[in-house]
Amino acid sequence: MKSDIMGHANLWGWAVAALVLFCLVFATQVWRTFAARNKAEFDRAAGLPLADGTLGSQPEHPNAP
Repeated sequence: MKSDIMGHANLWGWAVAALVLFCLVFATQVWRTFAARNKAEFDRAAGLPLADGTLGSQPEHPNAP
């Protein structure tokens, strides 16, 4: 009975709308990630795990050894 009610409710439009919205957001994030204007920011972020603690103008944590 439940499947009959849901089958005749014509809810397929919501699934299509969700899929289109997902594809738009995904494409936007891929474009933003690989855009050339963000290269400097990503290069700086890529070096953070290897930084020796001298990050420039950021103050040290007060509890740091």
